[in-house]
Amino acid sequence: MTQAPIFFEGLKVVSEAVDASDPSIEASWMYASLVQGILSSVTIRTGGAGSVYGLMAGTFVVIVNSDIGVDEFTADSTTPPDATALSAGGVLLLLNSVVRGGTSVVPDAVSVGIAYDEPLSYALIAGSVVAAGTVTGPSSRSVAVHTAGLKVFPTFVTVIDSVIDGGTAAQTSAFSLSVPWLLRVIHSDVWANNLDCYYEMEFDVGVPVCLSDPAQLNNPSVPLIQADGNISSDPLFNGDDFHLADNSPCIDAGVDPHTASGYLDYWYSEFGVDISNLISRDRDGDPRPYGAGWDIGPDEWTPNEKNNRQRTHSGNILGGSA
Repeated sequence: MTQAPIFFEGLKVVSEAVDASDPSIEASWMYASLVQGILSSVTIRTGGAGSVYGLMAGTFVVIVNSDIGVDEFTADSTTPPDATALSAGGVLLLLNSVVRGGTSVVPDAVSVGIAYDEPLSYALIAGSVVAAGTVTGPSSRSVAVHTAGLKVFPTFVTVIDSVIDGGTAAQTSAFSLSVPWLLRVIHSDVWANNLDCYYEMEFDVGVPVCLSDPAQLNNPSVPLIQADGNISSDPLFNGDDFHLADNSPCIDAGVDPHTASGYLDYWYSEFGVDISNLISRDRDGDPRPYGAGWDIGPDEWTPNEKNNRQRTHSGNILGGSA
């Protein structure tokens, strides 16, 4: 039986992290699951012990103006904990939204923003933030965008006008990829506080290849089929609402997605999705662009925003240190 598309608007789902100090607790989590549908202005914030998820997205999911993530997570009685804000397969459109991996004080935890675990996946991340969280310990790891295991079929992903934050851990990566991937990164801010790898690639069983040279950020080579206009700087957000400060490097650093390689036309022709109206305004409803160009992230800076102010470097998006 095929699930009919579901539309949710203005929904808020919040779950507190559990206290896993009791060794009898094997695992505890709460997550939302959607096979096919649209989430608009939805907040999903979860917590738990063991393997924790925010949203598990299925065959065709559109997320607009929403906040998906894991807050604090803890260990169960048997394993170090791991948290994935958004587990995706099939087709995913993430527009003007925020995806945040969880934070844990348990040693050697793993925090992931988005994880793809299905073959033949297609994703468009536009005007959004994808951030891993803050974890500690010598084997801790944080990854903004991750694929698990080697794939037979390619995964097609385009990131445009978005902030990709690798988080804080002993090992941090913006993208951790299992080849074959077809990846476009266009006019985005790819960074983290002490980022180890812009792109970490697993070609075969063994030690992954880490691309850590900033010059490789805009160098179209495997796994990149397009990379241009990208920066690697603290985006200077004003707190968790992700409005840009007056001095943010993301202001006017984006690009009109309608003119970026005709990729929006591809989504319409292949999937029948016309997303032009969805990205023509930011998550506050302000029109894009304002000023000299489009801004990177879910907020289009305007001079009359009440949260505007100057900021200096403030660490990664979710704070903390390794």
